[in-house]
Amino acid sequence: MKDYDEIVSRILERKPGLKLEDLERMIEEKIRTEKYLNRTGAALLVAEELGLLSDETKGEGRALEESRTTKIADLIPGLGDVSVLGRVITVSPLVKGEKYQYCKMKIGDQTGKLTVVSWGERAEDLSRMGIVSGQVIRIEHGYTRERLDGKGSEFHVGRRGSFATLPGGEQEVPELQQMVTPIREALNMSGELVDVKCSVVSVQPMRQVNTSLGPTNLREVQAKDNDSYATVVAWRSKADLFEDVREGENIIISDLRVRNLSLHTTGGTMLGRDKAVKLEVDVIPTPQLTAAQYLVRVIDFLDQGVGLRTVIAHDGREVVRVVGPVLSRLRVRPGDYVLISRGGIFQKGRKKQLIVRNEGDLEILSEAPPNMDIPDIDRRIQLSSITQEDEDVIVEGILSSKTPLNTVNTRFGPAEVVNFTLQDVGKSMPGVAWRSKALELDDIPVGKRVRVRWARVRRNPVGQLEIVTDRDTIFELLE
Repeated sequence: MKDYDEIVSRILERKPGLKLEDLERMIEEKIRTEKYLNRTGAALLVAEELGLLSDETKGEGRALEESRTTKIADLIPGLGDVSVLGRVITVSPLVKGEKYQYCKMKIGDQTGKLTVVSWGERAEDLSRMGIVSGQVIRIEHGYTRERLDGKGSEFHVGRRGSFATLPGGEQEVPELQQMVTPIREALNMSGELVDVKCSVVSVQPMRQVNTSLGPTNLREVQAKDNDSYATVVAWRSKADLFEDVREGENIIISDLRVRNLSLHTTGGTMLGRDKAVKLEVDVIPTPQLTAAQYLVRVIDFLDQGVGLRTVIAHDGREVVRVVGPVLSRLRVRPGDYVLISRGGIFQKGRKKQLIVRNEGDLEILSEAPPNMDIPDIDRRIQLSSITQEDEDVIVEGILSSKTPLNTVNTRFGPAEVVNFTLQDVGKSMPGVAWRSKALELDDIPVGKRVRVRWARVRRNPVGQLEIVTDRDTIFELLE
């Protein structure tokens, strides 16, 4: 509460006739009447109403185009008259309370990202401007406060603030695509906050689920970028953000928490409509597929929490991932057949995904329909038989060595990594486990026999074949 105490102290300093108990009563009144407000925000609103925030700003009369801007990484809490320039990532709708209104957006520059909160008339100004993701914006005469989590600064815009959009190509600001994390990388960043840019595959109806805190609303959104597919789980009020989002629309979603191989909204999540740049996403609907086209046999399945499941299956020729929230409500076992009558197909390299939206679009069978049997396949392969790059392999061996858990800097931020070696029947092969898979491997003692399911085989920079974990990889301890 350091920021809150500082605000209270400065209000009392500049209003000598105001007693502490009266000030706290004013702050409590705002919290009681406006459910979305925290103590720091309430104190700021009181300061705004008392006309104190403008006292912190200087340099009146400077023209917008002549002002200097501060890089995001150089901002610290407690700055008064400060200006920033950045590219818009996401923007929230205008929020109106009984005695206040605000609008949020997230921007980024070459040095970092920043949440901007506009209050009162400035919030209305921002809303009227129709800001969309990808635009470059200059924000003048703002002030900084410490984030509620204590991790850096938050930028606030009061009565003295102003905005101007600028031509994006003339500014030294990274493009929007450089500010987001590809879904494939994001899903390996367990516990981290990420911003993603994606195309909407489907938006599920709102439903209620039971949690440890009681019943709550939840909406699942299937999303796709140029590389991978993911489920976005929108909780509570954030589920309303996707009410008018349509299939095929390109959006940016900020501040998603990676958990259980899916992306979950947080209190800071905002949605951006990417109207300027269209993702090159190959989304192929499959209207009224016939049973003869899509009968698959289940090999394995991955439960990913909050009712999410990926079924790994095959059609006799290749491995197929069947995904969709409907699967969590159905009983499915390895060896079962899944008869799909309607869905969406996504192909990336050697991997194929089938997205099923409704329970009536598939049928789980314990036996194959007449004349439609699919022979079983075995993706297990001995280390000595690996001679080329491959996908979705199952290998096993003795964990003969591994490095300590380490954190390295990647272009997507810090990532955990463990290098290891598997050995079996006189053949050894190196491997690398990333992020959540590195944490799992770190708990397995050297000398144990393990099975690694659904991994990749690739050549490392020196041309050596190695095992690489994927988001679906499972480590199975055999002894």
